[in-house]
Amino acid sequence: MKAPNFTQPYPEKTNSNIGFQLPTKDTIFSFHTALNLYNAYNLGGLAHTGVLAVTSLADQVLSSNNITDKSYFSLSSFWGYVGWSAIKQIQSSEKIPTQYKVPLYATSSLISVGMICLGPDIFAPKTNHKKTLDSTKLIASFFDKTDEIAKLEDQFNKGYVSGITHSISNFKQILSNKFILFSLLYQGIDIAKLVLVQKFFQYMPAGKMASFFAAKEDNPINYLIKLSLLKLVKEVIETVHNKIVTKLKETLKKDIDKHVIEIVLQNDSTQKVMDLGPKVNILSNQISTIYDETTAQTSQTLQSLVMPLVIPSSFSNQKSIPILDSNPSLFLLDSLINTIFNYTNINIVEKWITTKLYGQKKEEDSGDTETTTQKMGSCTLNIVSNPSGYTYGNIQEIAKLGGNKYMLSKVLAYIEKNSTSPIQSKSTITSLLDFIKNSIQEFLYAGVFISQGISQEDLFSIETLIGNLTTTLGLSNSLNSTIYGAGQEIDPAEILSTLKILKERHHGGPERLLSETMILSLENYHLKKKAENTDMLHIENLEFEPGHIYAITGQIGTGKTTLLTDVAKCLMPLFCSSGKIFYPTYQHHTIKEIFCGTTPFSPPATTLFERLTYRLDQEYVNSHKEELMQSALQLFALFGQHGFSEKKLSTKGNDDKLSLSTGQGKLAMIISAIIYKKYLGEPVLFVIDETLANLDIDTTSLVCNEIKKIFADSIVLSVDHNARHNYDFYTDLIDLASFKPVEVMGVIEETNDLDY
Repeated sequence: MKAPNFTQPYPEKTNSNIGFQLPTKDTIFSFHTALNLYNAYNLGGLAHTGVLAVTSLADQVLSSNNITDKSYFSLSSFWGYVGWSAIKQIQSSEKIPTQYKVPLYATSSLISVGMICLGPDIFAPKTNHKKTLDSTKLIASFFDKTDEIAKLEDQFNKGYVSGITHSISNFKQILSNKFILFSLLYQGIDIAKLVLVQKFFQYMPAGKMASFFAAKEDNPINYLIKLSLLKLVKEVIETVHNKIVTKLKETLKKDIDKHVIEIVLQNDSTQKVMDLGPKVNILSNQISTIYDETTAQTSQTLQSLVMPLVIPSSFSNQKSIPILDSNPSLFLLDSLINTIFNYTNINIVEKWITTKLYGQKKEEDSGDTETTTQKMGSCTLNIVSNPSGYTYGNIQEIAKLGGNKYMLSKVLAYIEKNSTSPIQSKSTITSLLDFIKNSIQEFLYAGVFISQGISQEDLFSIETLIGNLTTTLGLSNSLNSTIYGAGQEIDPAEILSTLKILKERHHGGPERLLSETMILSLENYHLKKKAENTDMLHIENLEFEPGHIYAITGQIGTGKTTLLTDVAKCLMPLFCSSGKIFYPTYQHHTIKEIFCGTTPFSPPATTLFERLTYRLDQEYVNSHKEELMQSALQLFALFGQHGFSEKKLSTKGNDDKLSLSTGQGKLAMIISAIIYKKYLGEPVLFVIDETLANLDIDTTSLVCNEIKKIFADSIVLSVDHNARHNYDFYTDLIDLASFKPVEVMGVIEETNDLDY
């Protein structure tokens, strides 16, 4: 559904000089502002709510005029109050010697200023609610079989009341959407765990604290046994929660991955994939990121709403925040340590240490992966490739070479096989960093405990209050991430647009029509380079007939490859074209196209035999394996390659024994095309783009003779820089220079003489 009109309190900066502006009504009454006021009321009553409302409005005025990008007024009032409370506490303490008080005043003040300038902006939006709702719509659309999400979006566009009314009256239909159902279950389980843990286990002591309380009991052993049973119950709750939510996430993630790859690898999506280019390459990762972040941000918002209700004893509309009045120094110290040792910083340090100690970590191989080496400057990198990564990295080549159907089956099998990922335990380095953090924490806290005379019972209560307070404010480590992460600004609307183009019929380019005969023809065809917006080619009328082998010739840059890729419906987005292309038909249906380029089809961890037969129906390949194997070996032998055997054809690509030379790779492409043509048993449109290059004279002659024989009933088009030396092979030579517009005195003149 389209997100309701939530806007961020901090709009993007512009170069507008309209004058001093006030924040809009939508900004002032945004969901985020309401959530902050709600937390302020629960944490400190009406006084805190009033202060936050005033300072928040001041921050919005400044941000609306691009003066600041942080809640300095709100932060100054909050941390200023904390610092002032800490100084007041130090001043009244009799246990702190007078000579130490001034340095402690300075320390408290500096920490307060540091948290304002360098600490997290706890009053800034942790969630962009508009994007979260847009993202929810995006993911839900994958599972929308009844068009209910589109209806819901229309209702919300009319207004909140209309949207909520529609949701209630059509709750059953909305719940039929797998994503909506799973999300409700996931969030419900999350909240249930939060309620159980905070309500019944928040005061449960551990470690030295447990021993301290046990020592006061008449029967210490009985107390510790009861405590152990409570811990066991808590552990069971945590385990069950983790298993359920992990399973829910894995199931949905797998289905989303499948849907994305099915859309990208449609058999008729070749030109659409070409046009979208890099967008398709990162589509899967973007949708995965959106799904993860949407779930996390929804959980975070719900927890912020529920926390004060779960722990009414801690946040109960009091005059001031309990922890800040009783131990502001401790809260200051805790906030500083949590800011320094937040999850992001620990991650950076861990990666740096890991890289220094172990170098680049090597991923484990599985049956569907292949380790290849790649040169980068003077370095050689080991790269682990899998079917999914290969597909997105080589999507345009796969589309050109007709490997969509094969790669779809490979990737779906890979997703199914690798859908379950074990929960990873903390690394040794992370554990070490945690230990360092805890050691520093304990050392610093000891001074506060001694100076304030805090008992262990007080300490336990204070630690619980700090934990609840930092979670509610968004200061805890688990809530440090912002939506879509730093440097990963992903727009759900752009992804929806990309998916829409992939799903719909292709628009743009020449009009592609069916001929009534076995003739390929171009009419009033214009080929342009987008950047220059000038015609590279203008072909008024050109026909290609079966039984002919056409050599497309011309100087470098005349558009030979570009023309053929457009005919094969895979024109790169650098170019555009117009006019009409009539495709040949055979027995009233469109003939198949076979495109052979300069790059062989090479999915990871596949055998050479699989790379030769990928175009065929895989059930046919399995039932005729021996026959196809012998056919491939005979063709290799026919082309002078006698070193191939069944063993080599059955060797996977990550084995050195399979390494092919450039010329052998070209032969493999030709053999793959011949095998497919024999399998079809009918005419095809065969497009060859410099595939005959890198072959010696004798091999070229053998290959050309076989193509003439096998494709005698077909239309064959070939880009060949040495076409005039293969005069026995080609029946027609077409020099594209003959179709290049020539500007004479401001008038475009064209020639269309064929060079036979």
